[in-house]
Amino acid sequence: MPRIVFLTAALFFVPSAVLGMVTPLVVKLNLRDLDHAGDVVGKIYAISTAGAIFGVFITGFVLVQWLGTRQTILLVALILVGMSLAFGGLWRVRMPTMPMIVLFVGIGGFSSISGDLNSGCLKESNYFCIQVTDDIVDGRHKVKALHLDKLLHSYVSLEDPTLLAYNYEKVFSELITLVAQRDPGFRTLIIGGGGYTVPRYLETLYPKSTVVVIEIDPAVTRVAFDHLGLPCDTRIVTYNEDARMTVPKLNSGQYALVIGDAFNDLSVPYHLTTREFNEQIAGLLTPDGIYAVNVVDKFQSGRFARAFVHTLKETFPNVYVIREDDNWPDDGQKTHVVAASVRPLSYESLRNANIQAGRGALISHFMPDESMERWLNARKRVLLTDDRAPVDNMLAALHLEGTGPSRASTHYNYGVELEAQGRTEDAIAAYSEAIRLDPGLSQAYNNRGLSYIKLGEYLRANQESDQAIRIDPRLAQAYNNRGFSYSNLGQYQKAILDYDEAIRLNPRFALAYSNRGSAHDEMSKPQKAIDDFDRAILFDPRLDGAYVNRGYVYLNTGDLEKAIDDFDNAIGLDPRLVLAYVSRALAYTLQGNDAKSRDDAAIAIELGFDVVEIDGAIERARSRR
Repeated sequence: MPRIVFLTAALFFVPSAVLGMVTPLVVKLNLRDLDHAGDVVGKIYAISTAGAIFGVFITGFVLVQWLGTRQTILLVALILVGMSLAFGGLWRVRMPTMPMIVLFVGIGGFSSISGDLNSGCLKESNYFCIQVTDDIVDGRHKVKALHLDKLLHSYVSLEDPTLLAYNYEKVFSELITLVAQRDPGFRTLIIGGGGYTVPRYLETLYPKSTVVVIEIDPAVTRVAFDHLGLPCDTRIVTYNEDARMTVPKLNSGQYALVIGDAFNDLSVPYHLTTREFNEQIAGLLTPDGIYAVNVVDKFQSGRFARAFVHTLKETFPNVYVIREDDNWPDDGQKTHVVAASVRPLSYESLRNANIQAGRGALISHFMPDESMERWLNARKRVLLTDDRAPVDNMLAALHLEGTGPSRASTHYNYGVELEAQGRTEDAIAAYSEAIRLDPGLSQAYNNRGLSYIKLGEYLRANQESDQAIRIDPRLAQAYNNRGFSYSNLGQYQKAILDYDEAIRLNPRFALAYSNRGSAHDEMSKPQKAIDDFDRAILFDPRLDGAYVNRGYVYLNTGDLEKAIDDFDNAIGLDPRLVLAYVSRALAYTLQGNDAKSRDDAAIAIELGFDVVEIDGAIERARSRR
């Protein structure tokens, strides 16, 4: 923060001070006698004020969106130089005018050619610097990451619209399942489109539903169409304006679910937190409708989450705080989902709806009523209204804490981008720099461990996982990664213990189930392996590795039809998955279908599999017939 203030002052103080001298000088030049002082000064300051107002509006609503901030500043500088030449008689000043102009033009030209005038934004709108980068989530899903200013806002899978990376999105999905069970043709309003992750999820899985999105920035919506997989023929209806302007226009009593996804840890629109807005939302809901909002705060010491929940309780008789675990005493910065409704919402109804939909165990944990009352009473209750909503003050401590490790986060995000590009060693260097800047960044240790796994350095990967777990004992990914390293080191029992813990922390962790299934298979426990692969596929039907591994178990137990079905599914998900072709070739060989076996072997060889190795495997399979 002090660095930003200093740089801003250094850049703008001198020119602002010089420009501030213009009006007094003009007054002096125009003032002939004191009798007309008021008239002259009033007119000049009126013109100055009008110019300032015009400048604010033309910059905020036209120039920044049209040119960007850097080009706008350069344009202002060019205009000032031009005016000094045209009206200020600059050429009469005793100083090397021409060399100064040449120097100015030279610096401007060099900056333009070198790219220094490029803001680094894919699109710079009136609201955000918008960027889209490549990323990886859960160590395997390639996604696009939407950045709004310095905030990583959304992960979007172009191939799988149902992929949800954030836990709060998964809580939303469980609430969606409950609503869809009541009415398959339900209407949903989403406040804050961002990367359109949840809207695309809804459109894909619930084609009978209606999805309405309010996204204040039309440039964000445009980027979602152009870069984040939002189809041109989408059924999603989008309003590009402030939610407080749109909500009163919508039909009352029509929405079974309203999702608020406009809050983050750096920016919370205060006017969407107030009692008056909550009353508008309540008017949109059906009798059993649900209003669910993601809220970022330090849960115990923070002030905003308490105020928001207390304010909701003024409008809704039933308010619930939901998170992905039951560690309510935790005071770390966390995203919770706050759900409100007129009719009671129970954990049992949510669980039953998701079980009936085949989704398995819930990730959602409800805060007990007595715990919520104690939590609310731990600080003075603050009601947020349109007249008084000190949201920025409540989140100020969170902002100040977040400025320290921001450089570490930059290097961490760069490491993720490098890993997505296949530059594993460069990614390790970026993670190492992030750790140097912020030794408590557990995810950086976790990801560096993943990079070492890709390089086959399993002992070093284990050390990274150990450190990540020491910092954050609830990081399920770190247990899964350490389990994978143990498996590759032949220590299957230790691996299974780590997978057990990963699944306990995240009961829907598909990759952990799949990895545990592989460990059970190595320990000659085929039924346990199949059970785990079944769960993995239940929680992530696009997990191609789970199909391959389950197919291989079926292959070894002689169930060739099921094995081939699994290999078919894996190839359908990834036509370049070479192990699926190799395994299916072996299954066809055992069936006696040598023609199909040769076809799969040829494809595997074309994809880079060793000719001698696959020929030997097929011969061994033929001898088993």
